[in-house]
Amino acid sequence: MVRPHVPVGQLGDLDEIDFKILRALAGNGRITNLDLSVAVNLSTAPTLRRVRSLEQRGVIKGYAAILDPAKVGLPTIVYVAAILDNQTAAAAATFEEAVRSLPEVLECHHVVGQYSYLLKVKCASTRELEELLARGIKSAEGVAQTMTIVALSTSKEETAIPVSAGAALAGAGRH
Repeated sequence: MVRPHVPVGQLGDLDEIDFKILRALAGNGRITNLDLSVAVNLSTAPTLRRVRSLEQRGVIKGYAAILDPAKVGLPTIVYVAAILDNQTAAAAATFEEAVRSLPEVLECHHVVGQYSYLLKVKCASTRELEELLARGIKSAEGVAQTMTIVALSTSKEETAIPVSAGAALAGAGRH
Protein backbone atom coordinates (compact mmCIF):
# COMPACT_ATOMS: atom_id res chain seq x y z
CA MET A 1 0.00 0.00 0.00
CA VAL A 2 1.24 3.48 -0.82
CA ARG A 3 1.66 5.53 2.31
CA PRO A 4 1.39 9.31 2.30
CA HIS A 5 4.51 11.18 3.36
CA VAL A 6 3.48 13.42 6.22
CA PRO A 7 6.36 14.57 8.42
CA VAL A 8 6.24 12.84 11.79
CA GLY A 9 5.88 16.14 13.65
CA GLN A 10 2.58 16.76 11.87
CA LEU A 11 1.04 13.34 12.45
CA GLY A 12 0.00 14.12 15.99
CA ASP A 13 -1.90 17.14 14.67
CA LEU A 14 -3.93 15.14 12.14
CA ASP A 15 -7.06 13.38 13.32
CA GLU A 16 -9.68 11.25 11.57
CA ILE A 17 -11.66 14.35 10.53
CA ASP A 18 -8.54 15.76 8.85
CA PHE A 19 -8.11 12.47 6.98
CA LYS A 20 -11.79 12.54 5.94
CA ILE A 21 -11.23 16.07 4.60
CA LEU A 22 -8.10 14.92 2.74
CA ARG A 23 -9.89 11.94 1.18
CA ALA A 24 -12.83 14.11 0.10
CA LEU A 25 -10.62 16.80 -1.43
CA ALA A 26 -8.38 14.24 -3.13
CA GLY A 27 -11.48 12.79 -4.78
CA ASN A 28 -12.99 16.16 -5.69
CA GLY A 29 -10.84 19.27 -5.33
CA ARG A 30 -13.80 21.44 -6.39
CA ILE A 31 -16.14 20.30 -3.61
CA THR A 32 -17.83 23.25 -1.92
CA ASN A 33 -17.07 23.94 1.71
CA LEU A 34 -20.74 23.25 2.49
CA ASP A 35 -20.65 19.82 0.82
CA LEU A 36 -17.30 19.08 2.44
CA SER A 37 -18.62 20.00 5.87
CA VAL A 38 -21.58 17.64 5.36
CA ALA A 39 -19.24 14.86 4.22
CA VAL A 40 -17.08 15.17 7.35
CA ASN A 41 -19.97 15.94 9.72
CA LEU A 42 -18.77 19.40 10.84
CA SER A 43 -20.22 22.86 10.45
CA THR A 44 -18.78 25.03 7.69
CA ALA A 45 -16.55 27.32 9.80
CA PRO A 46 -14.52 24.55 11.49
CA THR A 47 -14.28 22.69 8.17
CA LEU A 48 -12.84 25.76 6.46
CA ARG A 49 -10.41 26.35 9.36
CA ARG A 50 -9.17 22.77 9.07
CA VAL A 51 -8.73 23.03 5.27
CA ARG A 52 -6.81 26.30 5.63
CA SER A 53 -4.62 24.74 8.33
CA LEU A 54 -3.89 21.71 6.12
CA GLU A 55 -2.96 24.10 3.30
CA GLN A 56 -0.74 26.29 5.49
CA ARG A 57 1.11 23.27 6.90
CA GLY A 58 1.75 21.95 3.39
CA VAL A 59 -0.29 18.76 3.84
CA ILE A 60 -2.40 20.02 0.94
CA LYS A 61 0.14 21.16 -1.66
CA GLY A 62 -2.36 22.63 -4.12
CA TYR A 63 -5.33 22.01 -6.39
CA ALA A 64 -5.34 21.18 -10.08
CA ALA A 65 -7.62 20.21 -12.94
CA ILE A 66 -6.94 16.72 -14.29
CA LEU A 67 -6.72 16.93 -18.07
CA ASP A 68 -7.25 14.18 -20.62
CA PRO A 69 -3.81 13.93 -22.26
CA ALA A 70 -5.18 12.73 -25.60
CA LYS A 71 -7.71 15.57 -25.79
CA VAL A 72 -4.99 18.18 -25.27
CA GLY A 73 -2.66 16.61 -27.83
CA LEU A 74 -0.35 14.67 -25.52
CA PRO A 75 -1.36 11.02 -25.94
CA THR A 76 2.14 9.52 -25.70
CA ILE A 77 3.15 8.38 -22.22
CA VAL A 78 6.79 7.49 -21.76
CA TYR A 79 9.06 6.46 -18.91
CA VAL A 80 12.72 7.32 -19.23
CA ALA A 81 15.31 5.80 -16.90
CA ALA A 82 18.61 7.67 -16.77
CA ILE A 83 22.02 6.75 -15.43
CA LEU A 84 24.33 9.58 -14.43
CA ASP A 85 28.03 9.19 -15.07
CA ASN A 86 28.83 10.70 -11.68
CA GLN A 87 26.86 9.85 -8.53
CA THR A 88 27.61 13.05 -6.61
CA ALA A 89 25.17 15.51 -5.10
CA ALA A 90 26.38 18.16 -7.55
CA ALA A 91 25.73 15.91 -10.57
CA ALA A 92 22.27 15.08 -9.24
CA ALA A 93 21.45 18.75 -8.68
CA THR A 94 22.60 19.62 -12.22
CA PHE A 95 20.46 16.86 -13.73
CA GLU A 96 17.41 17.76 -11.63
CA GLU A 97 17.72 21.41 -12.64
CA ALA A 98 17.88 20.44 -16.33
CA VAL A 99 14.82 18.19 -16.00
CA ARG A 100 12.80 20.87 -14.19
CA SER A 101 13.16 23.08 -17.28
CA LEU A 102 11.45 20.46 -19.50
CA PRO A 103 7.65 20.88 -19.38
CA GLU A 104 7.11 17.44 -20.98
CA VAL A 105 8.67 15.80 -17.92
CA LEU A 106 5.83 15.46 -15.41
CA GLU A 107 7.68 13.51 -12.73
CA CYS A 108 11.32 12.96 -11.82
CA HIS A 109 12.21 10.34 -9.21
CA HIS A 110 15.67 9.59 -7.82
CA VAL A 111 15.64 5.79 -7.60
CA VAL A 112 17.62 2.85 -6.27
CA GLY A 113 18.87 0.16 -8.62
CA GLN A 114 20.54 0.11 -12.00
CA TYR A 115 19.32 3.60 -12.92
CA SER A 116 19.74 6.90 -11.14
CA TYR A 117 16.45 8.56 -12.15
CA LEU A 118 13.05 7.60 -13.50
CA LEU A 119 11.12 10.23 -15.46
CA LYS A 120 7.48 10.26 -16.52
CA VAL A 121 7.00 12.12 -19.79
CA LYS A 122 3.90 13.03 -21.81
CA CYS A 123 4.31 14.25 -25.37
CA ALA A 124 2.44 14.51 -28.66
CA SER A 125 4.26 11.82 -30.62
CA THR A 126 7.31 9.60 -30.84
CA ARG A 127 8.86 12.26 -33.08
CA GLU A 128 8.46 14.82 -30.29
CA LEU A 129 9.85 12.25 -27.86
CA GLU A 130 12.90 11.75 -30.06
CA GLU A 131 13.51 15.51 -30.06
CA LEU A 132 13.04 15.74 -26.30
CA LEU A 133 15.47 12.90 -25.69
CA ALA A 134 18.09 14.44 -27.99
CA ARG A 135 17.82 18.08 -26.91
CA GLY A 136 16.81 17.75 -23.28
CA ILE A 137 17.40 14.45 -21.56
CA LYS A 138 20.31 12.64 -23.24
CA SER A 139 22.18 15.92 -23.73
CA ALA A 140 21.78 16.98 -20.09
CA GLU A 141 25.13 17.29 -18.38
CA GLY A 142 26.18 14.07 -16.69
CA VAL A 143 23.78 11.67 -18.42
CA ALA A 144 25.68 8.49 -19.31
CA GLN A 145 22.80 6.33 -20.53
CA THR A 146 19.03 6.24 -20.85
CA MET A 147 16.39 3.58 -21.36
CA THR A 148 12.99 4.55 -22.76
CA ILE A 149 9.72 2.69 -22.29
CA VAL A 150 6.68 3.81 -24.30
CA ALA A 151 3.30 2.94 -22.77
CA LEU A 152 0.90 1.36 -25.25
CA SER A 153 -2.15 2.00 -23.09
CA THR A 154 -3.08 2.94 -19.53
CA SER A 155 -5.43 0.75 -17.52
CA LYS A 156 -5.11 2.71 -14.27
CA GLU A 157 -3.88 6.19 -13.45
CA GLU A 158 -4.83 7.73 -10.11
CA THR A 159 -4.01 11.14 -8.74
CA ALA A 160 -5.56 10.77 -5.30
CA ILE A 161 -3.25 9.40 -2.61
CA PRO A 162 -5.07 6.72 -0.56
CA VAL A 163 -4.82 8.43 2.83
CA SER A 164 -6.04 7.09 6.13
CA ALA A 165 -5.10 7.79 9.71
CA GLY A 166 -4.02 4.18 10.24
CA ALA A 167 -1.79 4.10 7.16
CA ALA A 168 -0.18 7.43 8.03
CA LEU A 169 0.54 6.40 11.59
CA ALA A 170 1.88 3.00 10.49
CA GLY A 171 4.27 4.68 8.06
CA ALA A 172 5.38 7.37 10.51
CA GLY A 173 8.34 5.45 11.82
CA ARG A 174 9.69 4.76 8.33
CA HIS A 175 10.57 8.34 7.30
